Amino acid sequence: MIELKHVYSGYGNNIVHEDISFRIEPSQIVAIVGGSGSGKTTLLKLILFLLRPKSGSVVFDNEIVDYQNQDKIQQLRDKIGVVFQFNALFNSMSSVENVMYPVLKKTSLSRDMAFKNALIKLNMVGFENVWRYPGDLSGGMKKKVALARALALEPRILILDEPTSGLDPISADEFDKLLKAINKELGTTILMVTHDIASLKIANKVLVLYNKKIIFDDKPSLLKTSKHPWIEAFIKGQRGHCYD
Repeated sequence: MIELKHVYSGYGNNIVHEDISFRIEPSQIVAIVGGSGSGKTTLLKLILFLLRPKSGSVVFDNEIVDYQNQDKIQQLRDKIGVVFQFNALFNSMSSVENVMYPVLKKTSLSRDMAFKNALIKLNMVGFENVWRYPGDLSGGMKKKVALARALALEPRILILDEPTSGLDPISADEFDKLLKAINKELGTTILMVTHDIASLKIANKVLVLYNKKIIFDDKPSLLKTSKHPWIEAFIKGQRGHCYD
C-alpha cells in the first residue's frame, strides 16, 4: 500500500533520514518508535505527503507519488485519517459536530446525513455523550471523539500520533483494544507513532528509528532478540515487562 524506497529527507542542510526503506501492507497495524529527534514526525509528514523527499521515492498503491500533481496529492491525502497527539478538537463545537465537520467540508452530503454518519462513528468508538463539548471531556473521551472524526470519511489509512499519551494504563489498554477492533472490523491500515511499549502488542510490525536510519523492521515479539543498545534500553523501560 505505502512504500518508501531509499528515501533521504530533511530541512535545508539538516538531514533527518538517510536511505530509509520500508513497506506497509494493507490492513496492517504498524508502530513507529524512536527517541526524541529521531525523525518520527518527519516520517509522518512524508507519509502524509506534506514533505517531499530530497531523494528516493514514496509509493502509494504501487504508483510513485508525483509531487508536481497537487490534485493527485490531495486525492491521496483524502484517503488518510489523522488523530493528532493533542486531539485538535474544536472547543466551540459539540462532540458530534466535531465528527460532522470533515464530512460537511469535503463532501456534498446533507447535514442530516452527516449527523447520522457521525452518530455511527461515535457509536463505533463507544462514545455516547454526543452533545458534550471537548472542554467537558476526559482525556480518554477526547481521544475517542478524535478517533471518530478521523474515521468520518472512512479512510483507508489511519495515522495516530502518540495515541495513548496522557492516558492512565487502563484507558491506554482500552484505546489499544479499540484500535485493534477497528482494524479487524473495517480492515483499516493503522500507522501509529508511540512511546508506549505496551501498545506494540497490537502491532503487526514495528519500525525503530535511530540516528537517521531504520534499525528494526519486524514483528514486535522479535524486539527482545535485538542487541542494539537503544532497543534494549527501550524494552527494559516502563511497561517493557510485556515482552518478558
